[in-house]
Amino acid sequence: MLIGDYALDGTPVRELSKASEKRVNVKCDGCEKKYTIIWHNYKLSQKRRGNNGLTFCKPCALKESGKKSIGRVPWNKGHEKPQEERKRKDYTSVDGYLMTYSPDSDKDSKSKWASYKKLHRVLMEKELGRSLRKNERVHHLDGVKTNNTVENLWLADGHSRHRKAHTSLQDVGYELYRKGLVIFDKKEGIYKIKGDV
Repeated sequence: MLIGDYALDGTPVRELSKASEKRVNVKCDGCEKKYTIIWHNYKLSQKRRGNNGLTFCKPCALKESGKKSIGRVPWNKGHEKPQEERKRKDYTSVDGYLMTYSPDSDKDSKSKWASYKKLHRVLMEKELGRSLRKNERVHHLDGVKTNNTVENLWLADGHSRHRKAHTSLQDVGYELYRKGLVIFDKKEGIYKIKGDV
């Protein structure tokens, strides 16, 4: 439950917007522990609970949700497919990298998602004849994440070396701008090669 009518900074809660980041005091209705929460998160939790005024800390919220799921049939019951059927085709990840099925990565994990790796890393491993170390990064020279030709890939021996490669390209771009080979289109808000305008 909400404790008091004011946020920690003294603002009345009735004056707080739904998206306010100000903190308020609450008390868990499960264990009666007192804690603070951001007003926006408090309003979201109330909306999920039908604005019943109840507030739960994380451990108590997990217990409450567990009670509701007792006797409920899991959504995937009876839909389990054999390992071979579960294999998906290669796909593009949300961050734009090509992902490929890699049965070697299945050995250490029971997760079906562990069986997919970024294609550029797989290709670099084949080129080197060994597995990549955790800290090694593969850089796309032309910046196109789907161009995985070996000529377009460079192995950086750490995050900082990879970052340095990206920073150096930005520095080169600014130098080209200073030399007049690249211009900035203020209307579109982008840099362009001078002849492409």
